[in-house]
Amino acid sequence: MATSGPGATNLVTGIANAYMDSVPLVCITGQVRSQMVGYDAFQETDITGITLPITKHNYLVTRVKEIMPALREAFYIARSGRPGPVLIDITKDAQQSAIEDWEYDESNISLPGYRPDLRPASQIIRRAAKTINSAQRPIILAGHGILLSNAMEEVRQFAERAQTPVAVTLLGLGAIPSSHPLNMGMMGMHGESWVNTAIQEADLLLAFGMRFDDRVTGRLNTYAPQARKIQIDIDPSEINKNIKVAIINNGYLGMIRQWQEFFYERRYAATLLRSPDFVKLAEAHGLTGLRVSRRSEGEAAIRRAEETAGTVVIDFRVEQEDSVYPMVPAGADLHDMIRRPSAIAETAMDE
Repeated sequence: MATSGPGATNLVTGIANAYMDSVPLVCITGQVRSQMVGYDAFQETDITGITLPITKHNYLVTRVKEIMPALREAFYIARSGRPGPVLIDITKDAQQSAIEDWEYDESNISLPGYRPDLRPASQIIRRAAKTINSAQRPIILAGHGILLSNAMEEVRQFAERAQTPVAVTLLGLGAIPSSHPLNMGMMGMHGESWVNTAIQEADLLLAFGMRFDDRVTGRLNTYAPQARKIQIDIDPSEINKNIKVAIINNGYLGMIRQWQEFFYERRYAATLLRSPDFVKLAEAHGLTGLRVSRRSEGEAAIRRAEETAGTVVIDFRVEQEDSVYPMVPAGADLHDMIRRPSAIAETAMDE
């Protein structure tokens, strides 16, 4: 719990740490009176706005009857699915108000849009089992999620049955006993050299409850280059987290250029972009850069990006003077639209 203003902002580092490490946390902060919110009152801070990117959810409570429902939901959200922090910001007048005839709601909590589904599809399990059975040099990568889900025994039994060695992340220490003969030790930046070497030579990585962050992988382009990867995580957003960047490159500030074309007789000004060579820029930073100049090249480039580990930048060179249709000119009737005059060209190079 913290007071409004500086008290609330002092929580930010702890909240961010809980968010990154999947730690369930409910923070309750004070706020100025509801009538003063938004007026820069004494010690007013938009703590819900500040913490929005680093919480699973947050609340601004302005009425006393909203306090208990918010608390029930907050603890449920913090502990369910992938654990994490929730913040409840309660205004001063809500705190000081009284409520009569209050009864605790013991019904199950149901939140629209928030239904953590932990059930994997059966076809995915079959594919994973087939991949595991065919592997020659598999390694289990054990992370913090094993401890959070209390799945240590299951992981130990799996490792022993498959006779698969186990490497652990920093937060995954304890996922399997350190004295266990299959426990190789910690991986990553400060991990054991033999563990990192084994990962680089593996043909299958079984990632259980861990994130492929930079402290674990090092440079993604060279990480476990021969290994297929099976990842089990409670958070679907962590699956296949490799960055793919698509640049739709027409060389112009497109919407402004369109107005200059339609209404100013193509007198282009300050809309032509002098962009760098994005492929060479990507390669200069150790990334994979691809260029697509014709529509027929698109599918192959996307397939290569999906198959490439690490960050991939794709520079799609599209028609420079193609416009967005239909368009209703400013001040015109809604039905008075400018429509596409002819079929769209593939690209400037295909014409």
